[in-house]
Amino acid sequence: MISPYLHRKNYCRLLDMSQAKKIEPLVELEMVNLVLGGPASQVKILKSVNLNILNNKTVSVVGSSGSGKTSLLLLIAGLEKVTSGRIRVNGEDISALSEDALASFRRDNIGIVFQSFHLIPTMTALENVAIPLELGGNMNSFSTAELELSHVGLEDRLAHYPSELSGGEQQRVAIARALAPKPKLILADEPTGNLDGETGSQIIDLLFSRTDECQSTLIFVTHDNGLANQADRMIRLHDGKIETDSNG
Repeated sequence: MISPYLHRKNYCRLLDMSQAKKIEPLVELEMVNLVLGGPASQVKILKSVNLNILNNKTVSVVGSSGSGKTSLLLLIAGLEKVTSGRIRVNGEDISALSEDALASFRRDNIGIVFQSFHLIPTMTALENVAIPLELGGNMNSFSTAELELSHVGLEDRLAHYPSELSGGEQQRVAIARALAPKPKLILADEPTGNLDGETGSQIIDLLFSRTDECQSTLIFVTHDNGLANQADRMIRLHDGKIETDSNG
């Protein structure tokens, strides 16, 4: 006779398996190709890329220059159009959206951190974070921005302009701007590329901790294998294809 305990154990195991099957990836790429240039000078940037990324994960993307790392991020962000294939983010097929619908979706679901910060020089740190929130309809944009800047350690730099901030501080403002709307997905292209080693490590630690606190997924491109190895998962691109994936 099989004990009730074993019945319960088998039932729970089957239930867990059933629930696992229902988990949808936050980011899903199906046979994605990106070709740039005209008919006489076409360059295949990405070639038949398939990729699934779950929520609340950190994923690093590495590879040599020209391997397609930044292009992959731009496609996921909807800042570049696929030549063929499909990209879904948070259940939405972004490759089928109009430019206006895509801009609205990106504002609500995706935060982007650039290597060169992309702060508006005539706005203070507080305004750089608050104004995008305000344009997105946040009625408490300045208080939200102030709270997010305090999370990244800049509560005493609210009224400073980008020219009055160090490189590390500017990147902290950029991180606050990306995370303030609480997006599901954070994309970072070489976020430490313009920073010294110590500051870069601090920025990566900050990105990891804040995305975890916000229960977001972080996908970041880096040339630094030491930083890349800190992620839950590392994807290596070569010649427009996924060469290795630590997720299997």
